[in-house]
Amino acid sequence: MKAKLTRTLIEKINTPGFTWDAVIPGFGLRVSPGGRKAYVLFYRDKYRRQHVYTIANYPETTPERARQEAARLKTMIRLEGYDPLKAKEPGVKFDTLVKYYLEERASQKRSGKWDSCVLDKYVKPYFIGKPVLGITRDDIINWHRRTGAEYGEVAANRALRLLAMVLNYGIKRGALPVDFTPPTRGVTLFKEMSRSRVLTLDEIKAIWSGLEQFETDFRCFVRLALLTGMRPGEILNLQRGDIKEMIKDGKKEWSIVIPPERSKNKKPMLYTVSEVAIAVLREAMENTDRNEIFGGKRRMSYYRSRWAELLERVGIQDAHFHDLRRTFATLAGAQGVPFHVVSRLLNHTKLDITAIYARATDEAVRSAAEKVGQLFTAKGEAVEFKICQEQG
Repeated sequence: MKAKLTRTLIEKINTPGFTWDAVIPGFGLRVSPGGRKAYVLFYRDKYRRQHVYTIANYPETTPERARQEAARLKTMIRLEGYDPLKAKEPGVKFDTLVKYYLEERASQKRSGKWDSCVLDKYVKPYFIGKPVLGITRDDIINWHRRTGAEYGEVAANRALRLLAMVLNYGIKRGALPVDFTPPTRGVTLFKEMSRSRVLTLDEIKAIWSGLEQFETDFRCFVRLALLTGMRPGEILNLQRGDIKEMIKDGKKEWSIVIPPERSKNKKPMLYTVSEVAIAVLREAMENTDRNEIFGGKRRMSYYRSRWAELLERVGIQDAHFHDLRRTFATLAGAQGVPFHVVSRLLNHTKLDITAIYARATDEAVRSAAEKVGQLFTAKGEAVEFKICQEQG
C-alpha cells in the first residue's frame, strides 16, 4: 500500500507491516506486532544489499520531519555511499581515532609533539576505550570543567580545541559518519585573561644570581631568554649555525637567525643580541660539543623542572618561563626603546601583540626618565642595562 503519510493516516494504520509513502520512494511506516509505529527507510548500500533503517518513532517525530530526514539520507546514500545502519554501530574507539590523528595529521605539523603531549595528559585518560559515537556533549562539558579545575582554564581550553580538531579529522578521514556532529561543538570555553606578569627588579636580581647554583646549560638558557626575549622553544632548538656575526662600521655585531622550519610563523626570525647575550652564548657553546647548543642532550621538561627549583630557592611565586619574554619587552620599553622597535626585537608581526608583552612596571610608572639598569652580573648587582636595538 502506498499513500502520503500524514498524522491522520498513521493514526488509522494498526495492522502490523509496512505502509510506504507515495512522496519519497523507500520511505514508510512500520507497525510492529506489539503496535509500535516507526518511520523507516528502505535502501541499498554500495554493495547493493538491502536494508531497512529506522528513522524515528511515531508520534515523537512528525511525518513531515521524518520525510525530510528520509530525503536527506537518500541523497547521502546516492551521492556519498553513506550507510546509515553502519553509522549507528559503536564504530571507532577514541584511542584509535587519536592514533589516526597523531600518525597521519599531527606528524606533519610543527606542533605535533605538543598535540601528543596534550592528548596524553588531558584527553586520553578521560575518553580512552570509549566509542567516539558514544561520547556526548555532556561528557565533553564535564571533562572540560574537570580539566579546568585540575590543570587550569587555559590548558582546558587548548585541550578542547585540540579535541575538536581530532574529531573533525575523524570525519574527514571517513572514520566517523559524514553527518556526525562533534560533541565539542557549542561547548563554551573558559574566559581567558592575557597574562601580564613581569618580573620586578628585585626578582630579576634574585634569579640572575641564583642561577650560579645551577648547571651551565640551564643558567645560560634562562639568562639568554631574559637578554633576548626569545621563546623557550626557540632557545631549546638553537643551533650553532643560527648565530651570525658581521662587521659594521668597524664594529662587531651579532644576531640570531631562526630558519623558517623552526620558527613560530614559518618565516625566518631575526633576533638582534647584545654583547652580554653573546657572552652567555659562548659559555653555553663551550659547555657542549653538539650542534644543538641547549637541546642536544636536554628536553624542555628538564628546563621546566629546573625553573621550578630555581623559583623555590629564591622565593619567587607565579613566574613562568614565558614571563621572561614579557619582562624583556617591558625593560626595553622602560628604557625608551620605541614601540615599533620592541616589536621587531620580539619578532612580532603586529604591534597589538607587542602591547600584551610591554607592560609598564612600577619603576617605569614612578619615573619615566629612570633607566633600567642592566641588572645582570654574576653577583646580581645592578649595573647599566643596554638593549641592543636592531639596525635599519
